[in-house]
Amino acid sequence: MNDDFSLIIRNITVSDQGTYTCIVTNYEGILIHNFTEVNVFAPPMEPFPLIDECRGILPNDAEQTCSLSTSDNITITCSASSYFPDIDLFFSHGSKQMDATNVKEDVNMDGTKSKSISIVAEPSESPFVCVASDIPGSQDQKTVTVTVTFIGSTTLSLSGVVVPVVIVIILILAAIWCAVLWRRRSQRRSQVKPDSNGFYKQTIKQAYPSQEQLDPEKNYKMDDKEKGLMFLFNMTKDRKGSDVDVRNIQHVFTEIGYEIETHSDLTAEDLQDKLETFAGYARHHYMPSAVFVIMGNGSSTGIHCTDEPVTYKFIENKVSRMKYMKGKPKMIFFQGNREKAKEETEADIDMEISDASDLLVVHSTTSGNVPDRSVIRGSRFIQMLCKELLKNAHVSDLSTMLEQVTRKVGKKTFNHKYDKTPEVIKQGISKKIYFLPKYPPEETE
Repeated sequence: MNDDFSLIIRNITVSDQGTYTCIVTNYEGILIHNFTEVNVFAPPMEPFPLIDECRGILPNDAEQTCSLSTSDNITITCSASSYFPDIDLFFSHGSKQMDATNVKEDVNMDGTKSKSISIVAEPSESPFVCVASDIPGSQDQKTVTVTVTFIGSTTLSLSGVVVPVVIVIILILAAIWCAVLWRRRSQRRSQVKPDSNGFYKQTIKQAYPSQEQLDPEKNYKMDDKEKGLMFLFNMTKDRKGSDVDVRNIQHVFTEIGYEIETHSDLTAEDLQDKLETFAGYARHHYMPSAVFVIMGNGSSTGIHCTDEPVTYKFIENKVSRMKYMKGKPKMIFFQGNREKAKEETEADIDMEISDASDLLVVHSTTSGNVPDRSVIRGSRFIQMLCKELLKNAHVSDLSTMLEQVTRKVGKKTFNHKYDKTPEVIKQGISKKIYFLPKYPPEETE
C-alpha cells in the first residue's frame, strides 16, 4: 500500500486475479466499500505455436516453417505453453480446417495453462498450418507451417493425390523432347540460306582467332584487316544464272575482307592482259593473299572466252609467278564445264605448272564432267562455297571448309545427270589458310 492508499501488485501471477475491495471509514465512522476486478492475461511462451516434431529445427528467431520427411503417415502435434486464461489451436490443410485426433490442456503449478493438439498427416506438397487464435492480450493470430514429404518411397504425393513415378518419367522425357525441338528450331533460324532469287544476304561473323590459328609456323599470315585483292571473271553466254554466282561471290568475299576487280565477256587476249596487269599490281606486296574466280563454259583444258579458250595452265602459271606474292597463299576457283574436247590430247590436259608454290586450285567438277547449275540459283558449287564461307569462315580453315563443300555438292543436286564432285589441287600449300574475317577488329575511340 502506498502513501496515497493505492495498491501495487508486483510479480503478478494468475493467483492475483480476482476481486479487490477498498474499505474506507469517514470521520463519522461510516464504512465505504469500493470493488475492483483484476483480470490476469498471460500470452504463451515464445515461440508459439510450436510443432513438437520440429523442436530443434526452428530457432526462436527463425521463420515459422519446417519440413518433415517420412515413408508413412505421421502424427503432428502443435502446442502452446504458459498462457492464461485460454487460447484456441487448430490445424488447416489447404483451405480446410482439420479435426484434431487428440486435444490436451494442462494447468501448470503457477496457474498458467499448456495446450496441445495432434493430427495424423500424410505426405503432401501442400503444407500443414497450425493456427493460434484468441491469444491472451492480443487480437492477432500466429501460425507455424510444416511440410510433410515422402522419403524412400516409390510414389510421390501431389495435393493429396498419389502420382506414380512413371508419370514423372514421362514429364522428364517430354521436357527433353521440348528442348530438342527448341534446339532444332534455333538451328533452323541460324541456317545460312539464299533468298528466293538465290542471293545470300547474311553477314560473316567476326573471327576471334586462337594463338594456334595465329601461329606463323602452321598458318599463313592473314591477320590484316585487308585480306587481299580478288580477280573475278564471268562469261555470261549460254550461262543463265551466272549473274547470281557473281553477286554471291562479290558479297561473300567482300564480307571476308577482299577488294574485288570484276570482268565479264572478254576475248582470250583481253583476259590474258587483264590477268597480267592484275598479277603485277604493286599493292599485292602489302596484301596477305590473292584470290581468282574464273567462271564460264569450258573444256578439260580451259575456259572459253568470247572467241577462244584460255587454258587453266596459263592462268595457274600466271598466278603462281606473281612477283609480290611469294610465300603467300594464292587461290584459284574455276567454275565451268570440263568436258573433254575432241581435239584435246592427254598431254594438253596433264600439262604441268613450273615452280608452283603456295597455290590452291579448286575446280567445280572433275576433268571430263559438267558441273551442276540452276538458271535461277546459279551453280551448285558456288552456292555451297558461299554458304560454307558465310557459316564457318570465322572459325574454320579453308581446307576444312572445302571438304564440307565437296560433301554437300555431291549430296544434293539441281540436275541429277551430271557429275558434281569438285576437285581440289594443292601445289606447294604448306600451311593452313584461315581467312580471319573482320580481324583485327576496328579500334574504337
